[in-house]
Amino acid sequence: MDFDAPVKIVARNFHDFLRIMSFSPNALDIFDISTNKSEFKETTDFNNERQAKVREMFTQKFQLEPIDSLYEYLQKVKQERENEIVVTTEDGIGVVNQNINLEVKHPPIFDFEKEENLTINNVKLFLKTQR
Repeated sequence: MDFDAPVKIVARNFHDFLRIMSFSPNALDIFDISTNKSEFKETTDFNNERQAKVREMFTQKFQLEPIDSLYEYLQKVKQERENEIVVTTEDGIGVVNQNINLEVKHPPIFDFEKEENLTINNVKLFLKTQR
């Protein structure tokens, strides 16, 4: 793990990520689900008219609406994430089980001896047969 560039949860899904990027572009540099209220400030900075025009075209094309309260949204995402965590981690993100109600099928194990040298053809063949 690279602790100098930690992973941050900033949205519930990709659609919401696009909404935040469109209406609060600088927020993703500053905020995540661990940001507390005293650190939080709504942000909608656009550097110039061209960026504003591109944002407008983008939001129309993907039918994006702003999130009413980004802080409240992030708090809700945080609570949802905390409810899904099955193993806590030091960074606070945790490990979730996305297959909680699904029958989990494990792929076959690539069987090889520890000292065996694998060839690229063996690996390709294995990957082709795992669909």
